[in-house]
Amino acid sequence: MLSWLSSVLQGYQWLLLDGLWQTLLISVMAYLIGSAIGFCLALANGTSVRSIHIAIKTYTYLFRALPELILIMLLYYASDDLFGWIFKLFGFGQLQLNGTTAAIIVLAVVSAAFACEIFGAAIKAVPIGMVEDAISLGMGPMLRLRRIIFPIMLPLALPGLANLWLMVVRGSSLVSVVGVMELALAAMAGMVRDLMPNRDVMKAAASTGFSTATDLADWLVQKLKMPFREAHHVSGRIVALAEKKNVLLSQLSLAELQSVHGAINASVFKVLSVEASVKSRTSFGGTAPSNVKREAKRWLKILKVKTK
Repeated sequence: MLSWLSSVLQGYQWLLLDGLWQTLLISVMAYLIGSAIGFCLALANGTSVRSIHIAIKTYTYLFRALPELILIMLLYYASDDLFGWIFKLFGFGQLQLNGTTAAIIVLAVVSAAFACEIFGAAIKAVPIGMVEDAISLGMGPMLRLRRIIFPIMLPLALPGLANLWLMVVRGSSLVSVVGVMELALAAMAGMVRDLMPNRDVMKAAASTGFSTATDLADWLVQKLKMPFREAHHVSGRIVALAEKKNVLLSQLSLAELQSVHGAINASVFKVLSVEASVKSRTSFGGTAPSNVKREAKRWLKILKVKTK
């Protein structure tokens, strides 16, 4: 059993250790920050100021209900749009968060909402008589907290804090959602950087499978004013003919096309080639060369990439 496990893990030990380190880093940081914020919120929630009480309750109810995955993705992908103006206001430039930082922030904020309830319940469990005795002895708020409240409430809060730790550790795995994207983008960047397109192979691959059959149906509708249901039927018959002859649609003769439908004329060949099909996609997001060049220039400008 151990030999099989060692053979499986061979070569991946450092990756596993790095993953363990990332898990511990995210979990410990989020847990400590969240617990500290939650404890401060629990103390503030005990004030008689109604607006503070309502704000804290709203925060705890909201962030205990929201999924951590949605919050991590929102913060990671939209952090600059949401909070970038604050950084630009103080001259810090563009806000850019990596997956680890986004996970720590989100898990800390969410765990703080749970910790606030845990500490709040533990503080309420402290006997009021002991607090009143401390007040009668002249203890100030910080001294009461340090000598009376904290030593009594901490053992009461430990079970809830242990459960919170388990929740944070489980939540740390959600960073893989943005981590996988970072790895995929890095791999894609490397692939594109070393890419050497082969036009002939790409054209041959695009021509297989009768990919221009839809263009043919559109031509029948636009030029011959044919109902699309009939155009779909005619296109299917022409595809079947090309498949039978083992040729591309553009390699069929005009006579062969007219044998399927007599109204077809020579202008149909303008839409049967792959090049024409690509050029015809001129709508937003289409594959027309003019669209591709325009979007490439726009993104090169956004990414501040200098071209030769």
